[in-house]
Amino acid sequence: GFTKVLHEFGHALTCHRYGGRCHEMGVMFLAFMPCLYCNVTDAWTFPRRRQRVAVSAAGIIVDLLIAAACLIIWSITQPGFLHSASLLLAIFGSVNSVLLNGNPLMRYDGYYIMSDLLGIPNMRTESQRQARQGFWSLLFGAKTGKIREHFSPSLATYGLASGVYLWFVIMIILVGLHFMLKPLHLEVFALILGILIVPAQLRATGKQLQQEAKNEFQQRGRKKWRATATGILLTSLFLLGILIPIPRRIPAIGVIRPVSRQTIVATNPGHIIKASRPGEIINAGATVLQLQDTHLDQQLLRLQNRIETLKVKIKAVQIKRTQYDNSTETLLLLIQIRESLQNEREQIRQQKISLNITAKATGRLIPDPALYKNQFLSKRQDNLKYHLSGTSLLEEDYHGAFIPEGTRIGMIAKPGSYEVLLAVEEHWARNIAVGTDVLVFSKESPHDPLSGILKGISLTMHEARFADKELLPDQQLLHRYLSQQPGRSKKKHFYAVVSIAEEQPVSAVSYYQLCRVRLRTANSSLWNRFSDFLSRTLARL
Repeated sequence: GFTKVLHEFGHALTCHRYGGRCHEMGVMFLAFMPCLYCNVTDAWTFPRRRQRVAVSAAGIIVDLLIAAACLIIWSITQPGFLHSASLLLAIFGSVNSVLLNGNPLMRYDGYYIMSDLLGIPNMRTESQRQARQGFWSLLFGAKTGKIREHFSPSLATYGLASGVYLWFVIMIILVGLHFMLKPLHLEVFALILGILIVPAQLRATGKQLQQEAKNEFQQRGRKKWRATATGILLTSLFLLGILIPIPRRIPAIGVIRPVSRQTIVATNPGHIIKASRPGEIINAGATVLQLQDTHLDQQLLRLQNRIETLKVKIKAVQIKRTQYDNSTETLLLLIQIRESLQNEREQIRQQKISLNITAKATGRLIPDPALYKNQFLSKRQDNLKYHLSGTSLLEEDYHGAFIPEGTRIGMIAKPGSYEVLLAVEEHWARNIAVGTDVLVFSKESPHDPLSGILKGISLTMHEARFADKELLPDQQLLHRYLSQQPGRSKKKHFYAVVSIAEEQPVSAVSYYQLCRVRLRTANSSLWNRFSDFLSRTLARL
């Protein structure tokens, strides 16, 4: 805001420099955004062209000077608030100022600079009039009789470009407002605003063209056949543009996960004494995790001592069995007790063996995200990055940590095998089917998407299930992201699985990351897309 104040003072002081006056400065709303303005209309009275150009260009020059100063500050400062703020101001004062204020297609500084340089007052009005003259010549032909017609192709091109750019800005504002209000399910207000603005603008333009058309038709010889043929041609081109089906892809959010995986679960409680490191390639049969349960060790030791004691007793009874009447019954009882203790010892040994978890197949060890000390989703909803911070329980610092029974440690995934779990908004359900082509944009390939095929759809998966802690990490991660979206309670999704083609070089893609997905649907015309957009928006009222 402060730099824009300096921008407006640049116009005002330059106007004063050449003898003019700045009648007022203030704030106005332009496209629903507060903007500063400065009234320097006295510049039109300056006799010299360069003086008028200087007043119009003064604001941009001030912005560039501020940007240059900020760029110097940025180059000599260390990372921090001042460093970042200087870079932002340098970009704002240079690129932003030149592209917006210097754009001659809108009535900003660049427009008035161009108007003064060409010496054409009311350049926008004149250029649009020239553009309409070209349209009437195409529609009705050249003027007849002694009526002379001056036509400037360059000025007409500028008028056409400025008119198209105006509609482009209107559409950008409406679309931007739609996406801002969509998370809150208030996008209908953007639709209402469009209904108020677009028809009114079309009506004003149509009324002006209708009045001119009558006069031009008279002046150009009343060539009905030419007007009819040209009108049919233009109408046909317009209808073709909005009715011809064109390729379409619908958006979704997904989580990349391994296809072939062995889940590592602690079947018994224990303390970590040996563990493979996350990301390590584990060979088949190698130990992934070894736990120790002191309670089992103590039980085993007690049983071993009791068994040894029984062995001594059995041997003593066998030596003196002829000296006692009931020695045979005693011997059988001791042997039964020993066998029972041996069976119990064998069960405990099997439990100790289960504390040593091995890999069934070769793969990469991926720790379960729940084992990380800190984990969170990015606060920016459009960032789609899942961060794992802190250390895993499989790191050396956590050796000796206690793991309860049933804890999911992680999984061993086959390298290079990927699939994507998708969440797609419910209103797209009728547009996709199994076999649909899919593009997956991962953080490793944001501009070179992976291609895949939709191989499964679940329309019956209930939303509440994703709050279940027993679900796999990909389901928990997807639910956590969706639950952070505004208006989540009103937005329903269905879920699908995408297989990624194996022939692609995807070995560097990391598992359990959020990714953007685009699903190919049947070709659809602009009219169908607009109708679909209206029905979806109005259905949420």
